[in-house]
Amino acid sequence: MTATEPPAPGLDAALIRPDGYIAWTHPGTDHDLTHALTHWFGTARSVAAAHQA
Repeated sequence: MTATEPPAPGLDAALIRPDGYIAWTHPGTDHDLTHALTHWFGTARSVAAAHQA
């Protein structure tokens, strides 16, 4: 058997939730990391806003 395509490259980065769900990979997903983080963890807050909460 001869391979017709090179093997897929390894991942450069991955976002894995605590329950083991792979939420984002690079390469391999259509959205950037900021979109994935916002989707799974909500909108980022500044340090000052976080201390007020």
